[in-house]
Amino acid sequence: MKHKWITMSLETKSREYHSRLLLAYHLVRKGYGVIITNNIFNLRYTNRYPRGLYIIINAFHKYHKPIKYIKKKKNCIYLLDEEGLLYISNATYKKRIHYDNISLIDKVLCWGKNQYKTLLSLYPEYEYKYTITGNPRINLLNSKFSNLYISKNNNTDIYNPYILIVSNFANVNRYIYLDNNEKQYGYLLEKAYQLNLVNSEEEEKIFLERYIFSYNIFKSMKNMILSLSKMYKNINFVIRPHPSEEDTLWKELEKKSKNIHIIYEGAVTQWINGAEMIIQNSCTSSIESLFLNKYCISYRPYTSIIHEQPLPKVITQNAYSTEEVEKAISLLQEGDKTNYYGKYVKLINNYVSYYKEDESVKNIVNLIEKENLESIKYNKRIYYIKSLYITNIIRNITRITIILTANIMHKIMKKLNCVNNNVFILIDKKVDIRKKNKIMSNKKLGYISIKNSAEILKKYKLVYGDDINIKIEKVDRSTLIITLKE
Repeated sequence: MKHKWITMSLETKSREYHSRLLLAYHLVRKGYGVIITNNIFNLRYTNRYPRGLYIIINAFHKYHKPIKYIKKKKNCIYLLDEEGLLYISNATYKKRIHYDNISLIDKVLCWGKNQYKTLLSLYPEYEYKYTITGNPRINLLNSKFSNLYISKNNNTDIYNPYILIVSNFANVNRYIYLDNNEKQYGYLLEKAYQLNLVNSEEEEKIFLERYIFSYNIFKSMKNMILSLSKMYKNINFVIRPHPSEEDTLWKELEKKSKNIHIIYEGAVTQWINGAEMIIQNSCTSSIESLFLNKYCISYRPYTSIIHEQPLPKVITQNAYSTEEVEKAISLLQEGDKTNYYGKYVKLINNYVSYYKEDESVKNIVNLIEKENLESIKYNKRIYYIKSLYITNIIRNITRITIILTANIMHKIMKKLNCVNNNVFILIDKKVDIRKKNKIMSNKKLGYISIKNSAEILKKYKLVYGDDINIKIEKVDRSTLIITLKE
């Protein structure tokens, strides 16, 4: 059976998985075929997907080659930027959407008026591409899905009562060179240059200042958590690290107190919904907490006009020291009943639009339906046939040859004790980074199963009262093909 095809990017499972499946559900019930994948920018996979419409999540200059390739194959491209809600300034946001790429993108789906105005100021000539749609992630926080997605799960009940600390320190607590702060900074700076985030000495200076600023908050937050855990032994302190963070330092903290716990499982929204209080710094969990009417604190032991996200501190209670967090907890224990949603929601209206029920999802589907897409026959078998194209075989052989050669040279030079050799140092760095990148990828993406996806889609069927049969095929570790059963 032929379908019009939508290929959607998935980067971080805990952040995007449920909303991608919600959008997929709405598209499939209208007869579209949907592919959800982590390989959208990987040229070894891109030519395996059918022609249609691609939904990507960023437009860094680093990805110009795959974006250009996708467009060359006569695909339509939508940008739904998951980081389009929180950014420090217009100048920093411009780094995420490079001029060379926005010229290739057909539409940018904006969270709200603020992102729309930012894009308008950066690239006014492309105003016709910007559309305010909202983001499906926020739709899932509505009461329409309350018994399916944001309800408390069994894991959260184990820790009741608990305060949730959502860590957002991947920019300083990285898995690379954790034992050497100078090396870690060097790696992050190199990566920033690759992504075009840093291009000059002045920008490098700002990058260093921001690194030091974030690192100081990170250290202060660890000390704050330990102090509170000793003061409030009847409360659990559940820490949710960012998927790109190294958990070694958090686990060391966990060992120091019986009521400190590190968790990764489940969606962060479920943990927010079950918490007595949320503590974060410059994190989207502040927005999720607001829509769930939860008491959220922005912990700000250090402040900066140029290094802090502007939105979270405006829509939350601000605490500038451990003592102020203590006061907030005491107020909570006294039975504080403040309506945080009612208090702050007006402040977020310029940032997030179409957040009620499934408004954002419907906006995106309506836009897609206006595109003149071709119906194409495609399935798991065709995916595998395309993987045998000579260009894919050459790319795979080249990649495997490079990796094997590097690993063999690394072992031989290490055995010959050539560890001070410049060639070995370069290879050693590449081998180490490749291993750690794989670890990070596993953390961010986790395992996507047909069973879990089917369970979520079944819940959406209950919400909408539909009687449809959905087919899910898994073609590799991070790619699903979703269609209606014939």
